[in-house]
Amino acid sequence: MKKALPILFIIAILGLVLQAVVIVFTVEKTSEYTLLTKDNEYQIKEHLEVIDEESYYNIGITDKEGSVYTVFLKKNLNKQTEIIRDIRTFKTDNVSCIYPIFRRDVTANLTCLYDGEVVSFDYLKQIGNNDIKGIVDVLKSEEYTHKSWDDKESTKKNLYSEGKGIEVYKDNILKDYVFLIWRYKGLYILKSDNLYIKDYLETDIYDNSLSAIVGRYYVTANKRTNSFKVSELIYYNTKDLGRGSIALPNALSSDIYFNGVDKNLLYITDVGKKKQYSVDPAYEKVEEVGNETDGFISINDGKKKTVEASEFLKEKVYFNGIFVENDKISKKYGEDVQIKQDGYFYYFKTKDGKIYRSHIDSPTDAEVLFKFDNMTEWKVKNGDVLVAAGDMVYFYNEEEGLMPIAKNSELVYNNKNIIDFWKD
Repeated sequence: MKKALPILFIIAILGLVLQAVVIVFTVEKTSEYTLLTKDNEYQIKEHLEVIDEESYYNIGITDKEGSVYTVFLKKNLNKQTEIIRDIRTFKTDNVSCIYPIFRRDVTANLTCLYDGEVVSFDYLKQIGNNDIKGIVDVLKSEEYTHKSWDDKESTKKNLYSEGKGIEVYKDNILKDYVFLIWRYKGLYILKSDNLYIKDYLETDIYDNSLSAIVGRYYVTANKRTNSFKVSELIYYNTKDLGRGSIALPNALSSDIYFNGVDKNLLYITDVGKKKQYSVDPAYEKVEEVGNETDGFISINDGKKKTVEASEFLKEKVYFNGIFVENDKISKKYGEDVQIKQDGYFYYFKTKDGKIYRSHIDSPTDAEVLFKFDNMTEWKVKNGDVLVAAGDMVYFYNEEEGLMPIAKNSELVYNNKNIIDFWKD
C-alpha cells in the first residue's frame, strides 16, 4: 500500500495538470442540461466562446411552459460550462422574467419576455414598465444588486471653446474607457479622470468620413475639398494627448476612402490611383498592400483575403464595424435593418429604433437591448454599444446598463462618424 501511494499521488498530479492544460487551450464548448428549481424545470443549451482571453456565454433557456429566454454573459468562470445553479422566476400580467444565478454566486441582469419578444431590463425601464420595478424591489430585498437597477445621478460639466461646447455626464465615464466626439477641428476627449478639448487641425472639417480610431490614435486625412489631394495624415494620440503627422510616399488622389481598421492598422483605398495602403500610426508607417497587379486586401469576420482589382474596385469595400447582411434577420425584422457583427454576435437596428443582439448561430433569437426613435449613429465594440440619438450620446454594456454620456447640439445637424470610443 505504501508503494502505491506515490503512484496515486503522481496520477492525481498528472490529472490536475491535464485538466489545467485543457482549460488553457479551450476556446469553445457547448453543453446541454436540465435544471430543476422549486417552481420550474428548464432545458438549457449553453455555448462558451473565448475571444482574446474573454469568456462569452450564449445561453438559451426554455421553461416547462415552452417560453424561451436568451441570456448573454461575459464573465471569467475558468471556462466552465453548466454554469447556472439556480433561476428565479417572476411573472406578472405584462412581463415574464428570469434571474439566473451562476457558479461562484455570479449574477447578471434580468431577462424578460414582453409583447412577444425577449427584452432587457434597460428596455423595460426605458418604456416605463411598472412591473419591472416591483421585480427589482424583490431582488433588492434579498440583497441582489445590479448597477443598472438604480437611477444614476451624474455631475454635469460643460466643455466650451470657440463657440462650440458640450455637456458631459462626468460620473458615467467609466474607468479605462475613452469617449471621443468630433468637433470639426479636433476632438472632445472624455476620460474618467479628466475631460479635454483638443483641436489639431487648422481648418474645420464637417464631413468626417476620413477619420478613424486606430488603437489609441485618431487618424484624419486632411481633405478639405473634393479636388484636394492628400499628402499626409494627421493623428492625435488620445491617451497621451499628442499630435503627429504621417507623410505619404505618394500623394493620394482626391478619390479615396477608409476600408476600416484591423489589428491596429488602418486600410485606405485610393480609387483614383488604384492602390491600397495600410497605415500604422504607432510607428508612423505606411505600406502599399494593394494594386492592379497583386490585388487588394479584404477582411471579413477577421479573415484576410486577396481580391482581384477588377472585382474590388467595382464598389467601396468596408470591413470591421460596417454593416453586414443576414437573410434570416432581414426576413424577420425588415429589409431596412442595419446589421453589425461583433465577434460571434449580431447587433442590429430596426426601423423603429430598437437595438437587438443575437448569436450568429441563432440570429433571429434576439434580445431587445434598448430603443431610441431618433438614433442617427451607433457603434459596437466587444459587446459595448455607443449611440447618438438627437443631441445625446449614450453608452450601453452588460455591467452598467444604458447611460447618458454627453449632450451635444451639433449632433442634430452633423452625425456621420462623429462619436467613437476605445477601452484601454
